[in-house]
Amino acid sequence: MPEKRMSRSRIQAEKISRLIDDRLLTREDVTERFGLGKQTIYTMVAMGKLPSPLRIGRCVYWAESSIVKAFLLLRQRSDRNLRIRP
Repeated sequence: MPEKRMSRSRIQAEKISRLIDDRLLTREDVTERFGLGKQTIYTMVAMGKLPSPLRIGRCVYWAESSIVKAFLLLRQRSDRNLRIRP
């Protein structure tokens, strides 16, 4: 049986259903919490360092767990790069 393609609204609904137990952060929440500017956030998204936001209407949101996980990974990578080798 051929695989059925999902509509955009169905994909969006599935993303939202996965986020029900997760807090959604606005761009302002992310800038306050992590001390980054708006352009820096979008640059990091474009570079693949942060997950893409979920767009609902005119607003964008990030799942708190995914954005925190991304920042923890960035910190681990930078910590590894800062280690002094003998």
